[in-house]
Amino acid sequence: MSCPHVSAPSAARVPPSGQNIYKDECTQCFHSWDDANGVDVCLTCFNTGCPGADGHASAHAARTGHALAVNLTRSLKPRRVDDGTPPPAKIARLAIAAESDAEKYDVRSTVRCYACPNHQLISEPTGLIADAVAAVVKASSASLQNEVKAWELELEACEHTVCLEQTASVKLDATTAHCGQCDLRENLWLCLGCGHLGCGRAQFGGVSGNGHALAHATSAPGHAVAVKLGTITPEGTADLYCYACDDERIDPYLADHMAHFGVNLASSIKTEKSLVELQIEQNLKFEFDMTSADGALMTPVGKPGLLGLKNLGNSCYMASVIQCLLRIPEFRERYGGDAAQAHIAQCSAASHSDCWQCQWAKIATAVAKGGCPVDPTATAPTVPGEPSAPRPDNGAVTPAMFKHMIAKGHKEFAGMKQQDASEFWSYVVKQVAQQERRQGSSPTHVFDFTQQQVIQCPSCLGINASETTASSLNIMVPDEALKRALEADKTAGSPPVTVSATDCLQQAMREHVEFECPNCGPRVLGVKTTGFKTFPKYLVLTAQRFTYDNWVPKKSSVHIQWPGAESHAAVPLHFLHTPAPPADALKLDGADPCAQEGTMAGESAPDSEELVQLLQFGVPRGKARRALRLNPGGGLDAALNWVFTSPDDVDEAEEDAIQRSLASGGKAAAVPVDEGAVANLMDMGFSRGQAVRALRETAGNVERAIEWVFSHPDATDDDGPSAAAVPPSSSEDLNRARSDVDGAATDARYVVEAFINHKGPSMLCGHYIAHVTDNESARWIMINDDRVVVNPDPVPLLGEAYVYVLRRLD
Repeated sequence: MSCPHVSAPSAARVPPSGQNIYKDECTQCFHSWDDANGVDVCLTCFNTGCPGADGHASAHAARTGHALAVNLTRSLKPRRVDDGTPPPAKIARLAIAAESDAEKYDVRSTVRCYACPNHQLISEPTGLIADAVAAVVKASSASLQNEVKAWELELEACEHTVCLEQTASVKLDATTAHCGQCDLRENLWLCLGCGHLGCGRAQFGGVSGNGHALAHATSAPGHAVAVKLGTITPEGTADLYCYACDDERIDPYLADHMAHFGVNLASSIKTEKSLVELQIEQNLKFEFDMTSADGALMTPVGKPGLLGLKNLGNSCYMASVIQCLLRIPEFRERYGGDAAQAHIAQCSAASHSDCWQCQWAKIATAVAKGGCPVDPTATAPTVPGEPSAPRPDNGAVTPAMFKHMIAKGHKEFAGMKQQDASEFWSYVVKQVAQQERRQGSSPTHVFDFTQQQVIQCPSCLGINASETTASSLNIMVPDEALKRALEADKTAGSPPVTVSATDCLQQAMREHVEFECPNCGPRVLGVKTTGFKTFPKYLVLTAQRFTYDNWVPKKSSVHIQWPGAESHAAVPLHFLHTPAPPADALKLDGADPCAQEGTMAGESAPDSEELVQLLQFGVPRGKARRALRLNPGGGLDAALNWVFTSPDDVDEAEEDAIQRSLASGGKAAAVPVDEGAVANLMDMGFSRGQAVRALRETAGNVERAIEWVFSHPDATDDDGPSAAAVPPSSSEDLNRARSDVDGAATDARYVVEAFINHKGPSMLCGHYIAHVTDNESARWIMINDDRVVVNPDPVPLLGEAYVYVLRRLD
């Protein structure tokens, strides 16, 4: 019996050219067209679902009335036989072309009608239906299109490339080319203004460079644009950098500009790796050991709740964060429970691939179902004509649709470059809170806590208290330990530098700050105590491991110790509790350090664009704020120069006090200075006032203080004696300050539930993995992208972790 629905005017339509069609995978589960029964693509709206009476395709048809769908099943073609035909050209990362499915796979298509009994198959579709099927089969999958789009560099021209002026022509001989200031013959950059050849900056991965191209651009105005030799292609692409914009650019007139030096683009051959290729290659080199201490392969594990996520290309930061989040019951229940399944059955979104609830439920359901363990020494079955796969299928899924949905609209996370896992954690938590606000309850409430800050004047013992809410906390590793670790890293075989996690947290609770006391005057050195008023169910901690070595920010390998954490021993954190001030305490209402001009008390002013950029470069917040304050009007470049020439650390609370004082009309608050440094400067003939002022302006650096005095000969310190130390009496009073905890905080005991590790010199390159607790067996599970194994000795990686997730014990 023929299907009566094929003749309906709206039975099918041909998809417009370029329309995204997720034809490779069900939009509501991970069933793919590589499975035996394939997937069904709706011929009306092109939604993809898994087939069968209880499948998502059937539910979609019943909900929308779209009767016809084409079933697509894909299988690998046999390996190409060597017939003398040259292989296709290798794809360059800067010019990725979407490879057609027809080139690699055989795709079988069958049309079925969901409105007919038993989902009748239509053997030979004709007319509009045949055209629609052909268009769907021919179209590149949306997943591939999104991946290509994310990989492509969104570069643009700038005024310096468009309006480039070239001097007298110089013929370039690439065979004898070397840097004009050194003998380097690689990583050479040609100034498009004058033809100067200079070496670039050193790149991670062993690419040498002394920065002579940058030095030339800095010293010669108008010579900001340079192209990297060896990356020029006949198509007109190349690595091109504008030092004035401090960013990669494109040159729409590159052929003409290179012809000025006798270079014909049509005959150019790419001989060096581009910047993107160098980053990708370096990231692939970072790997975590998958063997135990005795050299044996770690045991694979597969069970409900444990499932690998395949790497999409620099997506390990996302996979690590999602693995940790889905270990939290509130997240599992919200996105994998009955309510989530009910949403999938009733979702009326135009595209399930862009539906927030559908994509969260899709990945949460898959993880809840879990994967399967495999023999790590086995190989997958060999496809005829294809080499055997080195990594057997353990059920890991590809979260491409989820990544596209959650990162949509975010410039950094939507791309394919490596990102900071801690920043992505904060981004996801914020997005979940905003999306779930309409539901009245968000699973992110498990991270929320209230911090209380109390500042006490040592003279009148008056206090100022303020509260803030937060969902994560930084572990500030002492700078002294960071620097010792950097020195230890330079010596092979040196034991790791270790610090106690609880000591780091406790030391960060108290610090001396300058503030204006309404009772005692504007220059009071008080003690600020910051602690928890309430404790969260899950405490998220990020280890701050960066310091400066020769003015360059570097990641330190300090090990943070959590005694007994590997065996899930409780970590008492009740000492972080700060009790509310007594009712009879003297309140300093006019000394609120959180109040800024134009800002309500307890509310922070928005970060400037320059401050955001400095923070993205890895500059600590306190130092970034001081750099901008000491270089007014100089912009980002002046602030960065100050950062690189000022290796000393800056306390954020101290800088905060200075800026608040300035905002209220006062002078810069006095920074405690070292009396020994003051004496050294006075021995050189400077007055005490000059010495104190210079040390305050240069964060205590004696050498820079000397330079500062010579450049500010009339400057003196008007603030009286230096506040180098806390007066003994006030110090004793503050040491006696309420160290007790109330009853609600005495049970603030936590266990380390999960942690994320990073390997690499920067958070924006390298590789991330996650460790989670298997609560049934109390084992530590290491999840390295799609590989899920038992780690019998997590202690080394636990000490080096970047993000910790602690669970409070009831």
